[in-house]
Amino acid sequence: MDLKNILNELDAILDRFRELTAMGNDRPKPASEGEDAKVEGVEGENISALTGKAIASVRRISGSDSDYTLAITAVAGEQADAPGQTGLVFGVVKALRDDIQNGRFQPVATPFHFDAETFGGFLNVAVHQLSRGDRKAAVVLAGSTLETHLKKLASGKGLNIEDEEGNALPVAQVVRELVENGVFDSEEQQRVEEWLALREAASAGAGDTEQISEERVRTMIAGIKAFLLRNPA
Repeated sequence: MDLKNILNELDAILDRFRELTAMGNDRPKPASEGEDAKVEGVEGENISALTGKAIASVRRISGSDSDYTLAITAVAGEQADAPGQTGLVFGVVKALRDDIQNGRFQPVATPFHFDAETFGGFLNVAVHQLSRGDRKAAVVLAGSTLETHLKKLASGKGLNIEDEEGNALPVAQVVRELVENGVFDSEEQQRVEEWLALREAASAGAGDTEQISEERVRTMIAGIKAFLLRNPA
């Protein structure tokens, strides 16, 4: 693959996103109050089309089974009104673009499996969202990153992550399977379940209460980073 063309493609997507949302030249930013930028009419249709293009580009460039693809799919699959959803989708595009630029990822034809350092890149995006005051978006991205890792961890251990009909198993069931097979213990399980519960609360639009305090979100992100290092997929 021509890296220059790939970078140009990803840059064009990010530039168009900034144009449509008037977010300037920095990393894609969520609108104030943790809400997505609301774009009506033709611009709204363009945002929707651009999101689809972003997902398709990430899948083609990094592989359909790569963690970039899993992450962008998980974020895009959150509830339609999830806080900062659109910004997080393009945050994954930015993470892939930066990793290619900095030599941390070489596009290949086969699926790419990255380590905790690359997962940390997504968590750093969550830290960036938190620094901008968007606690909900930070929780959604960190929780989605954790869920993706848990499923890859289970798959790597030969455990089922789908039912007989090919539907994804609930992440809670995946966690139980991991514990029952000795991948991590019940104490670790409790922490993981707390993080996933916080992600669900944020996805459901929970208010900015003490449940999603800045300190708790920072602790969650740090805890997930440590979990990834202890339990590599």
